[in-house]
Formats: sequence, C-alpha cells, structure tokens
Amino acid sequence: MNKAGLLFGVAAILAGQAAGGELVRQPTSFGSSIDVGQIVKGRLIGTSIADTVTGDGQFLTRAGVYLTKSATYNQRLNIQLSLGGLFWYALPEQMKPEYRTVQFGPGVGQAQASYLFGSPENPDGKFQFGLFPIKYNPDSKNLGEYLYRSGTYPPLRYTGGWSYVNSSGYLAQGARFSWNMWGGKLVHDFTLTMERELEPNYDPSPAYLLTFKPVPFLELGAGAQWAHGLSFQPEKLTPKSIENAYDTRTGLPLGYRDTTAGAWKTQPH
Repeated sequence: MNKAGLLFGVAAILAGQAAGGELVRQPTSFGSSIDVGQIVKGRLIGTSIADTVTGDGQFLTRAGVYLTKSATYNQRLNIQLSLGGLFWYALPEQMKPEYRTVQFGPGVGQAQASYLFGSPENPDGKFQFGLFPIKYNPDSKNLGEYLYRSGTYPPLRYTGGWSYVNSSGYLAQGARFSWNMWGGKLVHDFTLTMERELEPNYDPSPAYLLTFKPVPFLELGAGAQWAHGLSFQPEKLTPKSIENAYDTRTGLPLGYRDTTAGAWKTQPH
C-alpha cells in the first residue's frame, strides 16, 4: 500500500470510531503556477565533477498544475490530498534533443489528515500527520523559513520546490501537534519530521516552535530543531569524519565518485 493509501486508510478507521458523525466533501480545487526567469550567477552540478558547468545566464521556465480533494468528518477530522505535475526544461541549455524537449514529473503536494481537539470552532489543539506543508512566517515569500531547510555539516540552506517563486515553506513528512493557550495568543508547536531533502535521508528530526501574539499588531516567534536527532546512521553525521569533509575551494566533498572513471578519488585539502 502506498503512503496516500495508508494515510486515508488510517483516517477512515479514526472516522469510523466516531458514531453519528457527518462526512462533508469539499469541492475539488484546481490550480497552476508558472516560473520564468534567468540565473544571474551559479553552477550546475551533475552526477560527476566532469558535469559541473556554469549556470550564468541560463534561462528558467517551469509550469505546474495540481488538484486538491478534501473532506471533513464530524467537523473534527479533515483529510486532504493534492496531486500535481511539473513541466520543465533540462539545464544546461544544449542542442541535444533530450535537453530541448519538455520534461514532466508527477508528484504529491500533500497527503494529510488532521484532528481538532476541543471545540471545532475554537479548538484547543490540532494533530496532523502525513505529508503536509509547514509555514511559520506568513510574510516570507521567497527567502526565509530556514528552520527546517538548513543543514549543519556542511552548513547550508536551500529554497525552492515545485515553484521557484512564492515557495518559501517546508513540505514535512511526519507528525505535528499544535496547542493553543490564552485564546490562541500563545501557540506551542511540536513536530517530528522525517528528513527528505538533506542527506542522510529518513532521519526523524524533533522540533519546537513558539508563537506569541499578545495584540493583533504584534507577533513574536521562536523555534529550534534537533536536525537528524534520531539518526538511523550516526556514523554519517560525525563532523570530523573524512567522509563528511569538504574542500573549501571547490565546495565538493573530499571524496567524490567520478562516474566517468568508476572509482573514488580524493580532492586535496
């Protein structure tokens, strides 16, 4: 069974445990996005060092489409599923036919279930699980939101996703519990997400966010994440291990696999 099927199966079991409830299906929603721009300065890195070329002046164009289906059971259990696809051109620009043909990739935008505790109109808490977006700063549009999108060894940040524009956020896979206090003026967020972007993947990372809004025009927030805190492969997180070392001149690992030679090589310190 795939992730979406498992998610909706669990949600159906939870819904079935509540007697006398009502299932309300929301209308299916559709959307699209278009990114058009140009790389000012950057590098394009392929599967080997020989594939590294300049990205300066490369043209970018991508178009995405998606649809979302959702339903609410007993005003407390909400289920959402978004599916979509992305049309794009491979970089760098070349005369080869495979680089000048429109590529397509399907994906899941979200597959989540959430349950409200307390009054549905003014809930005391909310529990989410599955694949869902996290955005703690509504004013961040293109940059920011780096609590979940940054690495430690090496220190780095990443942005972007299905769309380059207005894509400042994080698509989490895991669970989240939100607890409201003082009528929603103080909100505690506890998350346990599985790493999907930064190697090594699959490590659960616990995090905590605090939001305080004493008056409508003032909001304060803070958060912390223990990245790869529950690692399945701790040896890959050792800072002083030679496997985790980088050459400061090239930005590449000291040991990299040159696929053209079929052997491991070592960059100088």
